[in-house]
Amino acid sequence: MRSRNTPLVNPIENPRPCTDSLGSAFFTIPTNMPPWFIASQSPQRLWTNEPFQESLHFCLGAFCLSEYHKQWLEKHLNVPVVSLLHPTVVREKKFSIEAFHLNPDKKLSKSAIG
Repeated sequence: MRSRNTPLVNPIENPRPCTDSLGSAFFTIPTNMPPWFIASQSPQRLWTNEPFQESLHFCLGAFCLSEYHKQWLEKHLNVPVVSLLHPTVVREKKFSIEAFHLNPDKKLSKSAIG
């Protein structure tokens, strides 16, 4: 969890709680992942991290990418959790850089690990 005023730091190398403002958390790594898959960032590992626990006091809500993950988070958090379903099917309407440039209300998001 990071607020707008908190500088970017590597939370693995230098864990610090986010305590300067209220914010939200976005969980992209689900529970029960195999140990070889970014195990250090799994929710189970996060919940053992003291700075992360301190940051939760300032968390207003959480986002994740599946209903399964949402149900797990709701059991472990005392804030609202929203599941944003990531599209997995090919749509007829595809991205166009020309249309993006012509759009006066541009928005951009990133969905990736790392």
